[in-house]
Formats: sequence, C-alpha cells, structure tokens
Amino acid sequence: MVQAARRVRELGGLERTNSFTRLYLALAGVIGWEMVPAIPPELMLLPSWAYINIYEMSSWTRAIVVPLTILYARKPCWPVPSTASLDELFRDPARKTAAFDLRPGISWRNVFLALDRALKIYDRLPWKPGRERAVRRAAQWMLEHLERSDGLAAIYPAMMNSIFALIALGYAPDHPVTARQIDELRRFEIDESNTIRLQPCLSPLWDTAIAAFALAESGCPCDDVLNRAARWLLEKQIVGPGDWQIKNRDAAPGGWAFEFRNEFYPDIDDTAFVLMALENISYPDRERLNQAVGLGMTWLASMQNKDGGWGAFDRDNDRAILNQIPFADHNAMLDPSSPDVTARVVECLGRFGWRASHPRLQRAIAYLRREQLPAGSWYGRWGVNYVYSTSGVLRALSAAGLKNDPAMLKAGEWLRCVECRWRLRRILRLL
Repeated sequence: MVQAARRVRELGGLERTNSFTRLYLALAGVIGWEMVPAIPPELMLLPSWAYINIYEMSSWTRAIVVPLTILYARKPCWPVPSTASLDELFRDPARKTAAFDLRPGISWRNVFLALDRALKIYDRLPWKPGRERAVRRAAQWMLEHLERSDGLAAIYPAMMNSIFALIALGYAPDHPVTARQIDELRRFEIDESNTIRLQPCLSPLWDTAIAAFALAESGCPCDDVLNRAARWLLEKQIVGPGDWQIKNRDAAPGGWAFEFRNEFYPDIDDTAFVLMALENISYPDRERLNQAVGLGMTWLASMQNKDGGWGAFDRDNDRAILNQIPFADHNAMLDPSSPDVTARVVECLGRFGWRASHPRLQRAIAYLRREQLPAGSWYGRWGVNYVYSTSGVLRALSAAGLKNDPAMLKAGEWLRCVECRWRLRRILRLL
C-alpha cells in the first residue's frame, strides 16, 4: 500500500484524476465539490439545435451526464468513516479543492476551463434563475429513460449515476423506482467464491445474432434452433421512439439493441448483425420476417452519416469541440463514424443484394478508402482494433462485389505481414 501511494503521487496525485473520479470522491466527502468540473443542469435547457447540447454528446455520455447534472446541482455528500482519508495521495494537500489548471496559450480547452470557473462562481450565488427548472427537466428526462429499459441506457456507469441521482432527489433506496434500478445493477454482479466483479452490461442480442449467423453459415442441420432464435430476435426489434430521432427524422424505428431491453438506444452494429443472421434463416412466417427485415434495413440505411460512414448509436455525432469540455476527459464524448461499424453495415447491405454502385454504398466505400491507414489496415473502435476492423472491411468489400480491389490487396498484404511477425515472435519465445 505504501508503494502504491508513492506511485500515485509520482503520477501526479489526486490532483491529476479525471472528472468522474473526482465526482465520486466528492460524493464520499473525500474532496471538495470545488475540485469537480461544473456539470450544470442548465445543459438540459439548451435546445436541440444549439451547438452544444446533450444530444451532441454520444448516447452513453448523455445517459451518464444527465444524472450527474442533478448530482452537481444538489451536491450530496455521503461521507466515508472519518478514519478513512486519502490526503496522503495528494502531491500537495493544499490543492484538495483546486480545479483543473489552465494550460499555456490560447485554446478551446482554456476557454472551457475559464467557463468552468465562471460557472462555479455562478453556482455560489444565492439566486440561480432557472436552476430548479433545469433540475426538474433532468429528472423528467431520467425517469422517462428508465422506462422501456433494464436500467438507464442498460449500462453500468449511467445506471449507477441514476441511483445516486434518485437518492439526491429524495427517492429512498427502497422506493420502487430506486429499488428497481438497484436490482438491475445487481444483475451485473459476478459473484465467485470470495470475489465479486461487476460487468458493464449484458450482450444477449449481439451474442444470439452471432451464434445464429455462425450456425446458419456452417450448414448445421438445426432449423428448429435457428427458428427459435429468429423468433426471439424478431420479438426484440425496437419499434418505439428513441434518442436517435433527435438527429434523424427520416425513418421509422426498426433497429435492435445490444442488451435485453434498451429501447431508447438501438445500435447500428447489432442491427446489421441481426439482419445478417435473419437473412440466413428459413423462418416459417415469411411475412413477419420480411416486414421486420424491411423496417430494419430502412432504419439502418437512414443512420448513415454525412461523411459516408456509420457511428454506433446516433447520426452525425461528431462535434470535436465537445472533447475540450472539462468533464469530457473520459475520452468517449462523441460517436463519429468508425470503419468497423461502417464495414458491418456495408457487409449487411451487400448480403441483401446492394452493390458497390449504389449511392449509399459509394459514399460508404469512399469513407473506408479514406480511413485505410498507410500500412493497409483499418482502425476498429469497438473491437480489438486493427486485425478485427481490417477483417471486417475485407468482408464488407467482398459482399459489396469488389473483388481484388487495390484496398483489399493492400490490406491482405498487411495481414500476412503481421501474421509473419506473430509467428516469428512465437518461435523466438520457444527458443
């Protein structure tokens, strides 16, 4: 423990922690709220057309931040026992209430840090017009999004923050709303003998789609299993409204989510994989299947970004300036196009007969060409980066009818090269 404390100080101490760590430490009374970046509930009053608003944040950040605006407004403190202290982890204990430091020069980061300091001055004023209305708006948004989902956004950080926010709003832990959220979070616990771990979310739709797709591709004589999987997937199609409609009013709902129930947040990657799985299954109710596939395909295509690619949950969620906001230091503020998700969509559309000459695929393939790295690979945001994404793009280009394309040949050479290096390292380890 002594060595760990020394290492924390060597890395900059608690002064260098990110905004979410600071917030949880403030909730426990370990540091002052002055050290937490401003996350004002007034964000909820900004209209959807404003350059900075909650719908310009990625869907997961939005679900994390809205409860945090309530906590920032109420500033609850549930102190740990007085015998527990983390003061030794500060390099300079006098900075226990210090905010983020301005950096040399003129930058958007410094602009937002200056705004953060101004907001904290405003926060100390006895009269804050609009504050309670903003808190009510945040609470209403959160309560609405708790419906039709297994916890807020069905993902751990948002769910945990929603529980804290409910308690800060006066909901007791045993209140039906709070208790349900606690029960949903408890489902993520993995209890093994003398350890307990918490997984961030569950992935039944994704897992089922991949398993069904693999079984169908293998030619396995398991029609009964595949039909049961198809029936379950069809029941999970989301036909209700969601946050994605704020920036996409072009299509009716029709996507699928990652989790058991997360109806505000269908995602592009899962929808593409579910559609590919259903395309291979001889489901007896063809009318039901075709209707679901038609809705899904229309929704999927409508989510294409202006740059030709696809993100994960929203359309055109790419305002890079938001990365400079102090509470954006979790490095996932945006949901821009990524080659791996785009490749999945292109492969899906290709399997349903779309060719590279289709206008949407032309734009998507142009995006993939721009994103190919000089060595030949593609970066993957949602998997194990380069090999994962490169293999996905190769499958996509092939499904779209591009054989022996220069981009494919270059990527193939890169894959062979990294395989040779991997084999060489393995041989050297054995020597």
